[in-house]
Amino acid sequence: MDPIIQLAYISKETHTLPKEAVKKILEESVNNNSSKHITGMLIFYNGTFLQVLEGHKKLVTDLYDNLKKDARHKNLLLLYTNPIKSPDFSSWSMGFVDAEEIIKSGDKDFYNYFEKNLNFEKEKDFVAQDVKLLINKFKNGAWRNYIK
Repeated sequence: MDPIIQLAYISKETHTLPKEAVKKILEESVNNNSSKHITGMLIFYNGTFLQVLEGHKKLVTDLYDNLKKDARHKNLLLLYTNPIKSPDFSSWSMGFVDAEEIIKSGDKDFYNYFEKNLNFEKEKDFVAQDVKLLINKFKNGAWRNYIK
């Protein structure tokens, strides 16, 4: 049996996507992932996607290979692929966070996190470390009320 992995990447939208288009991406993710027992989360902010995928290695890597061909985003940067004992997001076929909602609420920690840490100019290893911290915050309950 394939090991279970967690894969994280960031990407930029190819062109400005209306909220309806982002919702469609989420719906497609939920439909495609649930049948394959792939879980994870998708965060969208200011034209940047951060996605974490969890599941059997072959299924997750195949999905990532398909995502690389998706014309709705570009500059995919694979942050990490790590074996895990159990998924962090097992109850979500794909949890979604519209980061703008959190930022509009006045949450400066979340704003600072995205503005300072999630960018393509930083070294990949530093971004990966920041993403792991963010995932742990979500896993431990931070910002959960914003997940759709």
